[in-house]
Amino acid sequence: MKNVSIGIAYFSVFIDVLGLSMMMVILPFLALYYNANSAQIGLMFASYAGCQMISIPISGRLSDYFGRRPLLLASLLGSCFGFLVQGLSTNFGILVFGRALWKTLEYGFMAMAFASMSVFIQG
Repeated sequence: MKNVSIGIAYFSVFIDVLGLSMMMVILPFLALYYNANSAQIGLMFASYAGCQMISIPISGRLSDYFGRRPLLLASLLGSCFGFLVQGLSTNFGILVFGRALWKTLEYGFMAMAFASMSVFIQG
């Protein structure tokens, strides 16, 4: 059971990092497609970091209250929804909104996944 939990956590982190890596490669081309200037591109990348800064402390409180496993599932679903909004965006504003939504709904997934893995490995 412990090995299955570790495997699921590793796979979840892999999926999240894969989505992040794919978006980092595609985003500059999408910004050019939507005729965004350099300030708008900077806003797009800053929205990711800003929403991450806000959502990680909140995720710590929520994981203390609800537990890590339900919040990990909710953050994976939130990531899927954010990626869906980004993928179906029709203009640059929706793309930035989808990116901010993705990171806000992700709830500090990586921090929770690493904390869960440390509990599984220790004991």
